Amino acid sequence: MSTLRVDIVDGHDFAGFGTVPWKSVTDYERARGIARHMQDVRPGTVGEDRPSGCLRTGDDWRTWEKRFSSVKGRRVRTANDALVTELVAGHKEGLWSLPVLASKLSVVDKLTWLSGLGYGAFTRAQWDHMSKRDRRVRVLDNADMNLLESVVEGVLDMDRDVA
Repeated sequence: MSTLRVDIVDGHDFAGFGTVPWKSVTDYERARGIARHMQDVRPGTVGEDRPSGCLRTGDDWRTWEKRFSSVKGRRVRTANDALVTELVAGHKEGLWSLPVLASKLSVVDKLTWLSGLGYGAFTRAQWDHMSKRDRRVRVLDNADMNLLESVVEGVLDMDRDVA
């Protein structure tokens, strides 16, 4: 995944990367199972006309990577969704403080703010799950802390610009 590149052809994303052999057949089978599931059940879509097919875009492959690298028992809908969940988990765990989440705003207002960050919708169920310490720990166990720290900085800068 470190060689992932995304090319735009006729307005469509096409992701590509160099490949190496799998470390084990078990890893390959797990990876293929994740890819097949993603091909059959596109995140965020429902119904008979749900798009299916190959993993094509950079977002598809980032979601696949997040699912593959996640600890057992963690649900990852999309990579962006996982990022917001990690953001909330880190706040509730005291790793950083986000003023909007620390404020006395209603949970609905906090969810609206989180959903407005541009990483997808954040639900009440996700909020409630992050109130449980064991779930926060599981989420943060495989979080990319460098990425999260840059997102936190961006969110704090965004809040400073609004204030």
